[in-house]
Amino acid sequence: MSIVTVQLGQCGNQLGASVLDALADEWGRAKSPLVRQAIRETFFQEVPGKSREKDQPFFQERERWKGGERDGQSELPSPEEDRERVARAVLIDMEPKVVRACLRKHTQGCTAVNSREREKRLRWRYNPRSSFCQQSGSANNWAHGFYKHGPAVEAQLLEKLKVQLEACERLDGILLVQSLAGGTGSGLGAFVTQLLRDSLPTTPIVNVCVWPFASGEVAVQSYNAALSVAAAYEDSDAVLLFENDRFGRLAQQTAETQGGTHIQQPVSRTTASFHSLNRKMAEHTLPMILPDGAASPVGFPGGPGPLRAAVRHLCSHPAYKMVTSRVVPQVRDGALSFSEESWSGLVRRLQGMYRRHSVVDLEHGDPVVEFAGGK
Repeated sequence: MSIVTVQLGQCGNQLGASVLDALADEWGRAKSPLVRQAIRETFFQEVPGKSREKDQPFFQERERWKGGERDGQSELPSPEEDRERVARAVLIDMEPKVVRACLRKHTQGCTAVNSREREKRLRWRYNPRSSFCQQSGSANNWAHGFYKHGPAVEAQLLEKLKVQLEACERLDGILLVQSLAGGTGSGLGAFVTQLLRDSLPTTPIVNVCVWPFASGEVAVQSYNAALSVAAAYEDSDAVLLFENDRFGRLAQQTAETQGGTHIQQPVSRTTASFHSLNRKMAEHTLPMILPDGAASPVGFPGGPGPLRAAVRHLCSHPAYKMVTSRVVPQVRDGALSFSEESWSGLVRRLQGMYRRHSVVDLEHGDPVVEFAGGK
């Protein structure tokens, strides 16, 4: 069972990479071999390693192991661990900068040779051939992306998507990651959603949409967002909506400590970064797509995958497609190992967040989050 991720625009490509990184981290934390296998097979495609043996991480680690540098290992690592994992993803943008940055960062994702790092997270990379970008841009205009770029590049996008879809033995669904403010994520994202629905009428399609900041820099972002949500609501099976303002507050609340002291900024003027925002949104995406082991395709080959099961249970009626994700506990990573939470306490906190219609587990209201630049 496989899930193909389609990343659209600057925000979509950055957030999509954060989702795959979060899956790699979850693979390292999982204790069940079924969960690990399900994550690998659902979101990544295994391919043979490099042709030259001396360039392979397994060969390099084996030589160090024989030379006495065992790095805490008692046994020689298996050559199966050297297989490369390539993300089942298609990267699309009308400007090459962000796509190239994602490819540079993750193309060498399988070259790490430290055994301790391999145990902590799954090594993966993008396939450069599964990316599509141009130099034109979409001018932050929904109509420009939907009516101009969409029909012009339809054949090329279909070819990129076809390669990824044909590599799946069983397709569980498609996860589209996009922003609602710019032209590529909103306009071209709506066109790609419509294109996939026409090509795959029975395949679950889930749109992960990022709602712009209330004080964004794009003058027409309200129109772009309204048109994008309307198109996604019509053609997709579920719409997972993330609001930048709320997740900016969440990222500020759970920010890492600096020098052992958590720096508190004034409540009236908090700041956040793209990295922290994407990380929190990725954490809130995992509950909808993460295999749980017992109900994974590995345990029950004939059963539905995580995305299809989520759509079936959360969006069974075609008129109700908007999905909100809430995650607890919300503590800083450095304090997570010192926290003790009971199941009943977590449920009470979730109920409180639901009553307040908030994704932030706080007693105080959400302050305004100011951010340098739009998204």
